[in-house]
Amino acid sequence: MLFQDWNKYKGQYVTYLELMSMHRSKFGIMENLNDLLCKGSKDYKESLSTVQDFNSTKVMTRICSVPSKNGDITQNRIYFDMLKIIILDIEQFNHVFDIFNGGHGLHADFKCNQNADGTSQYRSITQILKNRREISKLNDQSAMEDDQENVTD
Repeated sequence: MLFQDWNKYKGQYVTYLELMSMHRSKFGIMENLNDLLCKGSKDYKESLSTVQDFNSTKVMTRICSVPSKNGDITQNRIYFDMLKIIILDIEQFNHVFDIFNGGHGLHADFKCNQNADGTSQYRSITQILKNRREISKLNDQSAMEDDQENVTD
C-alpha cells in the first residue's frame, strides 16, 4: 500500500490512532474474522496470515513512531518517509539473508517435509526449539556416558 500510493503519503505523517483506524479498514480484520468463523469462506492459514500482517505493521509503526509531548501513545506521530526507509531495509536484509541461506528462502529452517504436489510442510518455531532441546539433552547424556567410561578405564 505504501509504495502503490507513495505520492499520496510522501512527506506526511499520521497519529498512531489514525494509522490503526486505517489499518483496520485496509486489512479488514473484522471481515477477516467473519469470513473465517461465520461464513467459512477463508481457511485458518489465510486468515492467520492477514492477522500476522496486521500485527507486524502495528508493532513496527509503534516502535517507529515519534512520541507525543503529552505522553499519549495514540497521539504519537508516524512519518511515512521513515516507514518507507525501514521497509526497504527489511527487504534488503531479507534478500541478503536469502542469498546466504543458499537461495532456499527465509523459511528454509522451518521446512519439514516436501509434499507430493511440490508444496512444503513447515514446523513451528516451538517444534524446532523442542527438537533442539532434545538433541542437546541427548548430547549431554552422551558426554556424561563418555566421561563415566573414561573414569572407569
